[in-house]
Amino acid sequence: MKRKQLASFKVMTFNFNKNVVEFYDIIPTFVNEIKNRKPYKSGEFDVYKHKPRTKQEVKDLVNRLGHYFYWSKCEWEIVVSSWPTSYDKEKFDSWVKSTDFSKDFTWWDIPDFRNNEQKIDVWSQIEANIDLIVDILCDYFEIQ
Repeated sequence: MKRKQLASFKVMTFNFNKNVVEFYDIIPTFVNEIKNRKPYKSGEFDVYKHKPRTKQEVKDLVNRLGHYFYWSKCEWEIVVSSWPTSYDKEKFDSWVKSTDFSKDFTWWDIPDFRNNEQKIDVWSQIEANIDLIVDILCDYFEIQ
């Protein structure tokens, strides 16, 4: 029986070497991990060893593997903010009042007053779309 074509699910990452935002397909990682697991025969299902048989087992596996491969690793994190950026007005006003502008100072002496940055890693993108990813994997492996 021929399997359906594998759908993709791309997440946003930052390539430090090229200094560009790129999109990375995470589905092949999960497919390879599922293919390399032992078939489930009897006894207790072990998410670390066995191929999943139900949608809930696939979800548990995606949760565990997603954490393992993509959670809290700086190479999978990006920082986003609004544009134009907003700033913390109280901190800025306090700095202006306490700064002696008669002295020579450079732009490097001005603190960063931005307050709207958000760190997003690949895991947070997976977590927000875990049901869709599970559906893609269940469809590919024909799991009900």
